[in-house]
Amino acid sequence: APAATAPPAAPKVAATAAPAPKAAACLDVDSSSAKDLEENMKGVGPVLSKRIIEFRKAERTSATKEGRKEWNFQNWATLMKVDGITQKTCEDNIATVCFSGKPQKSCPMPPK
Repeated sequence: APAATAPPAAPKVAATAAPAPKAAACLDVDSSSAKDLEENMKGVGPVLSKRIIEFRKAERTSATKEGRKEWNFQNWATLMKVDGITQKTCEDNIATVCFSGKPQKSCPMPPK
């Protein structure tokens, strides 16, 4: 009988331990390097990660030139302006990606 009670305890521990690392370490697209994006975003490889960084750099440069405050993606809708970042990219990465430290709860609705 004691052997039968042991196995159910193991999955319980695994279930409570699993979500913790995700919440703690989000991938911040406003500050991550191309390498970070490539390694931690599902569906993002060297080409897309470079596009994200270049888009961010271009937006920040124009914001600085116009005297606006520092530019950040802030949300998935803005990130999805990057060519190749799709609704699926958002759905695959919603739990891990954040914007200036803030995760988003849901993906923007696809345009009709």
